[in-house]
Amino acid sequence: MSQSSNTSLRSPFIAAITVVIAVAAWYGAKAYYHPVPPEIPVRKFQIAMEGRVGPWNGPAISPDGTGVAYRQRGRLWIRDLDKTEGREIPGTDGQNRPTWSPDSDFVVYIVGNILLKSPVSEGPKTLVCEATDGRFGGSTWKPDG
Repeated sequence: MSQSSNTSLRSPFIAAITVVIAVAAWYGAKAYYHPVPPEIPVRKFQIAMEGRVGPWNGPAISPDGTGVAYRQRGRLWIRDLDKTEGREIPGTDGQNRPTWSPDSDFVVYIVGNILLKSPVSEGPKTLVCEATDGRFGGSTWKPDG
C-alpha cells in the first residue's frame, strides 16, 4: 500500500472521530450550563369561602407560593399549601383584603378604617395606619417592605 492511500483511509476516520468528540462536548456543555429544572408539583386544594367572593375578601396566594390567606367566619386564615388544614390568625375579626408581604412573612389586612399587619407564624398584630376619611381602597407592599 502506498503512503497516499494510507493517508486517504485515515482522513475519514479522523474526521468521524472529530465529529463524535465535538457532538459529545456540545451535549456535555449543554447539560452542564442548562440543567433540567426540577419538576414542580401540582397542588390542588379546596377552600370553603363564605358569602360572595370579591376583591375585598378573595383569597391571596403568598409570593413564595407556599401559602394562601383567606377569610373564613369573618377572620383571617392562613393555609400552608403542604398541609390539609388552615389555621386562624388570632384577633383578626372583621378583616378584609389580605395582602402578603414580599417575603411571605406577614399579611396586612383592613378592619374598618384601620390597616393592620400580622405575622404569618406567631406574634402580635401591629397597627400600620388609620384611614383619615374612613376608607381604604386596598393595600400593597413596596419592595423594601
